[in-house]
Amino acid sequence: MLIICDVDNVLADDAWRRSFIRHNNPDLHARYRDYHMSSVMDNSRNHDLICVRGARVVLLTAMPE
Repeated sequence: MLIICDVDNVLADDAWRRSFIRHNNPDLHARYRDYHMSSVMDNSRNHDLICVRGARVVLLTAMPE
């Protein structure tokens, strides 16, 4: 079994940091920098989505690093 899922707003609760996105900044890296840098403080959620014995898990994210 292969499980593919996104990190932000699926496995990590990013609601608290969405206000850090600078929507008017044309530089995409600068626009999302504060949002992404704060992700280490997210609460995790939906563990049951990836905790399947024997499953291979692929995590996707739009984070640059």
